[in-house]
Amino acid sequence: MNMKDKNKVKTVHIWKDIVLFFLFILVVVLILLFTMVKVGESKLHESAFSGRLTEKAGQEKYKELNRDGVTYTYKEDLINILLLGIDGREKAVENTVYGAGPKSDAIYLATFDPGQRHVTFLNISRDTITDIRYMDSFGDEIGIFPGHLTLQYANGDGLHGSCEMTSEAVSHLLNGIPIHAYAALYWKAIVPIVEEIGAVPVNVPDYMCQLSPQIFSQSGYTYLNGRQALEYVEVRDIWQQGTNELRSIHQKEFMQSLFDTVKQKLKKDPLLIWRLKQEAEDYLVTDLALDEMFVIGLWGTGWEIGSLDIRSLPGESVEGDLHDEFYVDENEKQEFLLDLFYEKN
Repeated sequence: MNMKDKNKVKTVHIWKDIVLFFLFILVVVLILLFTMVKVGESKLHESAFSGRLTEKAGQEKYKELNRDGVTYTYKEDLINILLLGIDGREKAVENTVYGAGPKSDAIYLATFDPGQRHVTFLNISRDTITDIRYMDSFGDEIGIFPGHLTLQYANGDGLHGSCEMTSEAVSHLLNGIPIHAYAALYWKAIVPIVEEIGAVPVNVPDYMCQLSPQIFSQSGYTYLNGRQALEYVEVRDIWQQGTNELRSIHQKEFMQSLFDTVKQKLKKDPLLIWRLKQEAEDYLVTDLALDEMFVIGLWGTGWEIGSLDIRSLPGESVEGDLHDEFYVDENEKQEFLLDLFYEKN
């Protein structure tokens, strides 16, 4: 064999070694991802049976309900995650004065049913009047009194303490059902998130152009950039009664469009969930681990989910002395909860 042939054989061996090395790396990555998914699933299912956060005074009461002579049992494998959109400042930092911090502008309870491969989003009005914990400016508890649910976040530390108290308040409102995790996102995170995934299409109503002409030049079908998306979920006419309910409609439309966009991106790029977490890091308060987030992202892309199942807690919005007040219809609420969280015994 001459020198030329020897060099050719050597080159072939080098390329084989390179290919084998990258195949090895790929196998290692796949094993790590598979392990992450299994660990994340295990942790989420374990939390479904333990309940990380539940109304302290109502533990265990939620497990069985009687209605019109029929006994209903709580679906134990459900995973309930409280999602909060926080308004009031740039990033997630601790409150310097309790009671004067940012409020929870949007409140959703995401209920994952792994057995049915389905997720339901329960929209709870920020103006809902329910029992919340009030703190003095130093963080010492004053007591539990009826108030706007949105204020519960402000009456905490602005971080995990606020999330835990809001979770407890929502659990109380929903007859003590367990809440297994929370994720609070300060609204400003929407800008880098949308910039990372690309424009999000929605229908911009005429009144938004009147309220924010510097942001929206025209109404109709629009691909929102990051700044426009932030305005879309925040803006409302605070001088008009009932505008929070109108704003929640647009927040739902944005959620659906964002979900559709992210779902398509994740199919081609599963690591997008990690990059989005990186973009949101400074604005996010959550007790979900990265592996749990990854599993939830896979559920969202793997389950046959078309239109998001978004429901609103039944009730009525009325004009209060200072702010709108939303009162839950207790009778309709019971039927609502039975349909969403329970099955006949």
